[in-house]
Amino acid sequence: MRCVLPGIPPATLHVYPVCIRTMHSAAPAKVTWQPPTKPRSDHVTQLVDRRSQTRPVPDILTELPGPKARAHIAFDEAVTSPSLPRAYPIVPVRGDGLMVEDIDGNLFLDFAAGIAVNSTGHSHEDVVGAITRQAGDLLHFSASDFYLPIYAHAAALLDRISPMSGPTRVFFGNSGAEVVEAALKLARHHT
Repeated sequence: MRCVLPGIPPATLHVYPVCIRTMHSAAPAKVTWQPPTKPRSDHVTQLVDRRSQTRPVPDILTELPGPKARAHIAFDEAVTSPSLPRAYPIVPVRGDGLMVEDIDGNLFLDFAAGIAVNSTGHSHEDVVGAITRQAGDLLHFSASDFYLPIYAHAAALLDRISPMSGPTRVFFGNSGAEVVEAALKLARHHT
């Protein structure tokens, strides 16, 4: 497959990850993005207003990264610590389902799923509704310091649907590293 990216000389393509370099293929994508019939929030409404027709996904309108993305990347690099490297020169601003739009209006298929935390896609009505309801009651309170009802209820639900027999106990972690450490400690304690 020959890679063609408008505005980017072929000699510079080696600096972009393979998934960016192969964004354009010979065959058109079968996936299309259609505006939702019922906008879910202001940012989706803005997207619907600007995109009244169906567009293929991916739909690349500019070179990658585009002019607005390059400007934002330069701004970001001027004000953030270089200890946070970025893998891809994409500046996402909104999403709907599996589609993500960047700051230049390019549409991408989102295979990253928000580093695996958006399994229902972007702006899913049920997820947005649950977040809105919870934020209306209590936005954040540390479960490691206080007895939050939602924490125990979520643990009880996981106990009820887990495939293990007998009572279980749940530990919610903030990261993969934290839960792996907890699993190692639990295994050591048990054995």
